[in-house]
Amino acid sequence: MKLLQYLIICILLFILPQVIFGETKDNGTYSDEEMNKINHILIIKKACDLHIPEYYLNTMEVYARWREKHNSIIQDIENHPAYINELGEFRNKLNLMTPQQLSETLMSCKKISDRLNKGDEAGPK
Repeated sequence: MKLLQYLIICILLFILPQVIFGETKDNGTYSDEEMNKINHILIIKKACDLHIPEYYLNTMEVYARWREKHNSIIQDIENHPAYINELGEFRNKLNLMTPQQLSETLMSCKKISDRLNKGDEAGPK
């Protein structure tokens, strides 16, 4: 049941930017797919930082560069009340997950790290 709740939240987070922002000032620069990638990275990165202490240190430099590259859309996403609510719900769900569910969720950390190390494709080329 908790895994299902997590999956529902993840699905909502993938479509959240386009539902919330619709036509944004960056809409010509960022596609819906790119905004979804950025949103996903923001949420999962926070979970990875909270539950894998060395993850924050290992990704700090590349994450800072990635955030700088996508600064305008990240600010729009992070400052929106719906995102703040979704992030709070996601954090609460993380606290309720079984160790196995948490482990499955944190498997995304490697993927996020790889994306950051590659420079990530999301955003303007």
